[in-house]
Amino acid sequence: MMGPSRAPRGVVMFDFDGTVWRGPEPLERYAELVAEGVPGARRPGFRRRVSEFLAGDRWSSCGLADPPADGWVAVARFALDAGVGPGHVDASFSRVRELLAAGELAMQVPEGLPELLGSARSWVRTVLASNSPASSVGPVLARLGLGSAFDEVLAGVGKPAGLVPAGDQVRARLGLGPERVLSVGDHYVNDIAPAVNAGWFTAYISPWHWCPGPSWLVGQRFEDLAMGIDRWVRGLGPPGGPQPGTGAPGVLARDPARVDAHEYGEETDEETVS
Repeated sequence: MMGPSRAPRGVVMFDFDGTVWRGPEPLERYAELVAEGVPGARRPGFRRRVSEFLAGDRWSSCGLADPPADGWVAVARFALDAGVGPGHVDASFSRVRELLAAGELAMQVPEGLPELLGSARSWVRTVLASNSPASSVGPVLARLGLGSAFDEVLAGVGKPAGLVPAGDQVRARLGLGPERVLSVGDHYVNDIAPAVNAGWFTAYISPWHWCPGPSWLVGQRFEDLAMGIDRWVRGLGPPGGPQPGTGAPGVLARDPARVDAHEYGEETDEETVS
């Protein structure tokens, strides 16, 4: 909880899906629901592309130079390619959100996230910014034990376009500049690119060892970024250190590049909520 005599010295914007929670079951259920609308002859090909993508083969699975940003986008794109109407895709996604809110799908909270949120609130304003509706976000946070973990919870943000306006409203209330904002997320287009363009710091979770553009921090899992986020929270970056979007040794970079596995931390145990 924020101490009464200490004003927030920064803002940390957290994404929701894939950042605050993760796990394969919701996405797998989404793919199953979408597959029900795929014409029978095309269904095996759809399932193969989804399986290849989720196994880490982002390029051959989609046959495009610009692979989908994440699994949710991949399922929707592959479904549309297979002739599924947008209405069925949207309905399948809404159904998964309902199942998540009802506690019927397993999810995991990244190790160390609750502790980091607890300590960060002594220094900065913590904000959850999600495109999901409030009817889904609130129950899922409560189920994960994070119902009161954030200073602010913003649902239906409309990222990517809505990310920076949402963050700017928070920082303006606090009298802070854009360099005092850090965006953490696993969707480059939604969570990172707008933040870089706005002059914020960024921390990108990239499960597939790939980053399509600049980011201050890059890691395969939240745990790989936790130390850097904590240092930023406590000191808002070392004096003379890397500025937003410029990259730094051991993180990423100005240009699209694969990130070697040795740059990431070791596997850690995590608790599954089911």
